[in-house]
Amino acid sequence: MRAQNVPQYSLGLKLIIRLGFGIRGPRKKKLGQQCAGEVKSIGEEVTSFKSGDQIFAATGFDLGTYAGYTTLSEDSTVVLKPRNMSYAEAATIPIGGTEALHFMEKAEI
Repeated sequence: MRAQNVPQYSLGLKLIIRLGFGIRGPRKKKLGQQCAGEVKSIGEEVTSFKSGDQIFAATGFDLGTYAGYTTLSEDSTVVLKPRNMSYAEAATIPIGGTEALHFMEKAEI
């Protein structure tokens, strides 16, 4: 099948996406918006977490969680991982869990 026309919104949407993620290429070379792992080190003023804590987190549009290590601010979406949950399970909660909650609320379930 061959497209005969380009929808009006396509060009504007592409520009908005490029502005958000980088004009010539991605602003961050590593992708990923959610992660789970162990805190390796903390800043001097961090009080909510300590080195060795098992956490899961979401970065929003900051990306970079597919890297071996990433940095997160204490006030971002970072939560202590329950002991009975695997890292793989915990990593799905920030996006999958919040989206499921959103649609359950919309459906009034």
